[in-house]
Amino acid sequence: MAADVTQGFDGPLVWLHCASPREASAAKNLAIGIRHMRPDIEILVTGASAFSPDIWSVDLPHENPTYVETFLGTWSPVACIWLGGHFQRGLLDPFARRQGLLICANIDTDGLRPRALPFLRSSDAKILDNAAQIYAVSTEAASKLAKLGVLPERITVKGPLQSAPILETVEGTAKFVIGNRPTWAAVGALAEEWPLVIAAHRTVTRKSHMAVLCLRAETQNEIEEIQNIARKFALKTQVMVPEVAPETSSQVVIVPSTTDTPLYQMSAACFIGRSLIDGQRGQFPWAAVGHGCAIAYGPQIGDHLEAYATLAKNGAARMVQDEDSLSNAILKLLQPDMAARMALAAWEIATQGSDVTESIVKQITAHLDEIGV
Repeated sequence: MAADVTQGFDGPLVWLHCASPREASAAKNLAIGIRHMRPDIEILVTGASAFSPDIWSVDLPHENPTYVETFLGTWSPVACIWLGGHFQRGLLDPFARRQGLLICANIDTDGLRPRALPFLRSSDAKILDNAAQIYAVSTEAASKLAKLGVLPERITVKGPLQSAPILETVEGTAKFVIGNRPTWAAVGALAEEWPLVIAAHRTVTRKSHMAVLCLRAETQNEIEEIQNIARKFALKTQVMVPEVAPETSSQVVIVPSTTDTPLYQMSAACFIGRSLIDGQRGQFPWAAVGHGCAIAYGPQIGDHLEAYATLAKNGAARMVQDEDSLSNAILKLLQPDMAARMALAAWEIATQGSDVTESIVKQITAHLDEIGV
């Protein structure tokens, strides 16, 4: 949202600061959690762009007293969640004098400055005297805070805040459509990827005769294109009708965009498209995680490298390079024990840090209740 606040805003305001770009995802989850508990709360984010049109975003002011007072006077935040260290005393000390609640979280070793002199407390330690809660991401960070002069009993080691998008468990309402047949989907696949995906499915059906591939089609032309490709590989297609199970002989189920059934809910495993064609940048994997799918993906994921690397490192996703590796991966992912292990690993990664995120949200809303806003 634009920084012009001349029209004013309703309700109390909570200020979220991201000390580095990597804190933006954690801040977004905090904003979602706060708004869920208190929809009337206004949210200001600094250090990152706004997450949605109804969240304010401005640059952090210079530590000039005039700029700081203008910033604090304009926004009047009742609470600040400062993420990632790199504390600014010229800003946070005046905020504390206004009796605002300060919570410092996601503090790691690289966000802390050394003591100016060995026998003096560091400036970071003095800033943190104002904090109601101090969350370090590791014992190493907590140890460094203590060495800088922060009392150890004031430091809580809780790990990083949740950085993956907040997930909600999804009740399965559509898997019965396929029944007990091994089912996988190519989610968000480009038309250029369809021949490769369908060819891989032909290999899958040779070893898993009851396997089903689900593909989304946006138009009648796309339905016909998928049918034509499948026909070349001697695979039988069927266009899905809601609440009607496909015929047992159908091998490719085409899901029209007019149906509200997500492919994830129909599938034990999924290939996340826009990742096998040169020049593509991939898609976020978290929707598949939220639906409990085992994940396969291609190498063209430049916009989401960190997410996929974390999933792959923990055995929650598998990279494929071509038709052969895709078919081999899907055959493994469709094994119930493998699919379950990968889906659980993905869920644990995606929800890591949710407890500390929830704790901060509760502390913020409790503070607002306490001051009567």
